[in-house]
Amino acid sequence: VLHADVEASAVAAAETAACIAKTSAQAVLLIAPARQAARLAAALRQSGFAGRIYGGATLARRSFLAQAGPAAEGAVVALLYEPSSDWDAFAATFERRFGVAPDFLAGQSYDAVRLTVDAIRKVGLNRVRILEALRAASPWKGAAGTLTWDRTGRNRRPVRLATVRAGRLVGADPD
Repeated sequence: VLHADVEASAVAAAETAACIAKTSAQAVLLIAPARQAARLAAALRQSGFAGRIYGGATLARRSFLAQAGPAAEGAVVALLYEPSSDWDAFAATFERRFGVAPDFLAGQSYDAVRLTVDAIRKVGLNRVRILEALRAASPWKGAAGTLTWDRTGRNRRPVRLATVRAGRLVGADPD
């Protein structure tokens, strides 16, 4: 096991990637913001690293996929949403408006605003009543999937894995 803290620069990413490529590592776990993770993934592939790349939800962001390009291929990432039947309509509207496909963060933001606006429309501008309305809304179906939270307010949606295939996220390979 090798742990490396890497500065955000391209030089540091290239140096770290070269060191990793010289090891017998079969996998790398990237915990970084999307742009830095993309830089490191690209540097890893350029240095000859052929192992699996794993990462958190930041690797499911549109910016990671765009900047890493082919270097993202095969990466296994945490997926924090389960698109519902409403996703396609949301995604089409989003893409028409912004010119790019939405990622999970866009879908979750959309759902959060819709849920909050629905609660305010039901109970008015009273913080306590809004909180009660939000609690009572569980489970709530949004574009990014069904939201269910427990008594403490924690989101109970399961985290799934996805694999990058041709620049898109698909269900993770079983291996």
